Amino acid sequence: MKSRSTESIYTYSHKYFRKTLVLLLTVFLVSCATQQVSGEVPGGKKVLGLYRSSEGYSEKDNPLVWFFQKEIHSLGLSMEVHDFTDGVPGRSDLSGVRAIVTWFNGGVVEDKKKGIEYAAFLRDAIDRGIKVIIVNSYGAYGYMEDGKEKWDLMDNHIRPVFLRLGFNFRGFWTNDPSSLKIVYRDASMVEKEARQNVNISRHYQQVVPVRDDVHTYLRVQRKDRDDIPDNGNSSVILTSRNGGFAMEQYVLQGEKTLLNMSMFIKSALFYDNGYQNTGVIVDDDLKNANDILNNITWAFRYAKIMHDTIDIDRLKNYIPHDLQSYESIVLAVEETASLPEGLLETYVKNGGRLVFIRDAKLDPAYRSLLGVKSYADGRSFFKQGFTIASSFFMNNAGIDTRQVDLNVKRAELTSAKVIARAEGAQADYFPVMWTRSVGKGLVLYWNTDLLVQSKNMRGTIVQSMHHVSRPFVTGVANIGMMMIDDFPAPWWNIGYREYRIKHFSELLENEKNPENRRRITVIIERLKKYPGMKDTDFIQNVWYNDIRELEKRYGFKYSSYLIFNYNKNTKGDSADPFEIKDFYLAEDALSVKMGKEVLQNGWELGFHGFNHMSLTTTRPQHYDSTPWDDREAMEAALRLSRNEWISLYGQAMLPVSYVAPHNIIDDAGLRAIGNVFPEIRVVATLYTSREGERTQEFTWTPDNRFFQIPRITSGYYLQNYNRFAMYDALHNMGIVSHFIHPDDVFDQSRSKEFSGWEWLKKQFITEFDMLKKNAPWLRWMTVKDAYRELQFYTTTNIQVQHGKQSIKIFSSDGSGNDLYLRVTLPAGKKVTRIKDCSIVFRNIKTGDLVVKTDEPVAELWYR
Repeated sequence: MKSRSTESIYTYSHKYFRKTLVLLLTVFLVSCATQQVSGEVPGGKKVLGLYRSSEGYSEKDNPLVWFFQKEIHSLGLSMEVHDFTDGVPGRSDLSGVRAIVTWFNGGVVEDKKKGIEYAAFLRDAIDRGIKVIIVNSYGAYGYMEDGKEKWDLMDNHIRPVFLRLGFNFRGFWTNDPSSLKIVYRDASMVEKEARQNVNISRHYQQVVPVRDDVHTYLRVQRKDRDDIPDNGNSSVILTSRNGGFAMEQYVLQGEKTLLNMSMFIKSALFYDNGYQNTGVIVDDDLKNANDILNNITWAFRYAKIMHDTIDIDRLKNYIPHDLQSYESIVLAVEETASLPEGLLETYVKNGGRLVFIRDAKLDPAYRSLLGVKSYADGRSFFKQGFTIASSFFMNNAGIDTRQVDLNVKRAELTSAKVIARAEGAQADYFPVMWTRSVGKGLVLYWNTDLLVQSKNMRGTIVQSMHHVSRPFVTGVANIGMMMIDDFPAPWWNIGYREYRIKHFSELLENEKNPENRRRITVIIERLKKYPGMKDTDFIQNVWYNDIRELEKRYGFKYSSYLIFNYNKNTKGDSADPFEIKDFYLAEDALSVKMGKEVLQNGWELGFHGFNHMSLTTTRPQHYDSTPWDDREAMEAALRLSRNEWISLYGQAMLPVSYVAPHNIIDDAGLRAIGNVFPEIRVVATLYTSREGERTQEFTWTPDNRFFQIPRITSGYYLQNYNRFAMYDALHNMGIVSHFIHPDDVFDQSRSKEFSGWEWLKKQFITEFDMLKKNAPWLRWMTVKDAYRELQFYTTTNIQVQHGKQSIKIFSSDGSGNDLYLRVTLPAGKKVTRIKDCSIVFRNIKTGDLVVKTDEPVAELWYR
């Protein structure tokens, strides 16, 4: 590199290198994408330094010791040096090594074999996840042969090393300062004791980044040749996720140090891509570790939180700086003694956010970190639930949690802020969740196993991240669905009041228990207050008119699910052939008429079944549902239903979504639906269940035939756990998925023992007035429209970059669909400017925003 004649050796040849370069980049970028999913995993706590004694240095007296050793030791790492004059290190020398740092002055080695072995050694190290940091010269650009310098190693040996580091070494050498110009410099990194000056450095080789993770600190331009790619720009000092490179003449200037060695080694050792990222640590020794990790993964998938899963067994190789790229870390362990001493404590003190999503056996260090003075080993059960401060939830929503059963450990705290506590006696001694500031950071502790037990706590996990990390950005589908099961359906032209009164009067005559007699008497008195009307009169003259008013009040777009029969025929044999009778029993053909009303209203008309028997070949355990003989029997009944549908409402109106009776369907049932109704794209059951129903996620079935849109809540009044489930999902994926029935008022359990329609309607209005107040941004739509939106939402990824007072959001979709995001700003901050997005909702008091992006890249600024 000292002779001008070497220029041709380093000049990039488009014809020769194009295929090789494209292949290398393709393989490497795929590798990077794969690694990003699992996160960076440090290889050990040792840094291997390479120097040359032939250049006048010794083991204890060389630039690596002068400039880097102290800093490396202060980070909790060790440094071991190797004399390159004695040969290339072997693979065994890489045991426990996380990085290789080199400092060579010359660019030529003794022979070709050593040059090839050295390039192979570095390539192998990078492929094994070891960072390579080259300061000054690469050291082996050329080699000696018959007393002459040879320079033919670049193409097949050296360039692949640099490509693995994230940049291409092209060459075009010159030492003419008049042709050089500094076009960019990060003075804090490259001008520690003197300014960069090309008249002094007098050196140019073109180095060009080929990946987004490369960060340039000094860029020099060659001005005298138009044939040099990239306008002649060269990144002569840069770092990447795989290491770094600082070119010789730009490192030192006489006795003055240009390169900020401390800053450079940290940047090269600890890569931070600048994107919002969360670390997840789950102890494999937990008996339900896989379920916990699955719950976290789905929660973050729905909320579009970029995260890395960190193997707890590999934490021993971590030092606090390895965690600095994580805004927050989610932790679930059996006992904190299994964690490396001081690692997470230092992470928090340096500004990290640590969230325990379940209780743990705390050792003294973590008791101190969490502000725990005394702590019980066993859990206490609280059926009364708990209370949680409204400040925890978005928009200060007051969500009742008093009937959410949970286990809590008794704890006495010091200097901690209790956010949630158990409800009932001695509640002060049973804090459910608290936060504590430690140094520059914050720790949040859930003193219960509640969050890892249920899908209905995923939003609480996400909200915990919003609570501790400000600013913080997550995705929301922003979808509300109101489904009506069994509408239209067969109706019997009967008065339920007299029928029910007679039934309970007979029960009362035979009941001896005083408490039961009192309860039945109350039910009878309530039923006497029911209007004496037929089911058909109630549905078309009362219920239907009221839900039209609710539609106007809240902006609902109903999806109603037609069912043809209420028989138990699942055989279709000669003794009882498949036929549709029940749908035509209602006076004035009300069932048919209501189907037409649905379509005229612009609602969705979906399918609920030939009858209310679940499409299964086995009997459901908890429901009176007769199994079908086989799939052929299912398909015969479904074909009859399809033909009847076409004759009533037309082929163009065939259903797109299907709700399974009893929320149960097996694989045979799914195949039957798919075979007979190719128009159906959505199958809906339940998000969570307790009675053996089929549970779903918002995703495709394994065969990609149906998109699943589970229902989360139901009914006209929400018991506290149901209410919590609704708001939890809203805080996770931003979805409300609710269903009702026209005849809930006639059902003992769904009407709260016949409390009456006016009572049910009042409860419903109370619930959804509260929802409208807390989530005024929610878009109501049919399931059919939600299916289209969710296809887009579930396949779109986001990445978030935080500036000092700015947020930049990148989305992977360019379709023009609206992408909605939740943004939590730091306390007291307000948005001052936005670009390529709009603010749908803001609460200045809480810092909560809902933002809609207009382009794949959107930005907002705040102060």
